Amino acid sequence: MAIEVLTGGKLEKVLAALDANWQAEMEGNRTYQTLAERDSDPVRALVLRHLAGAEWEHAALWAGRSVS
Repeated sequence: MAIEVLTGGKLEKVLAALDANWQAEMEGNRTYQTLAERDSDPVRALVLRHLAGAEWEHAALWAGRSVS
């Protein structure tokens, strides 16, 4: 959707949705990182770190969709 098509309230809704999605991915990243730091099983901690990395990548995708 081109930014020229979005005006007023529609643009604000799209920007709010993009921000909410980014926030959710970053929260997932922090959650997985925290769980990995606290886990005593090195294999499980590694899996959690990989999941945190995936959330980070997802957040980057949402940030890239910004219509600024």
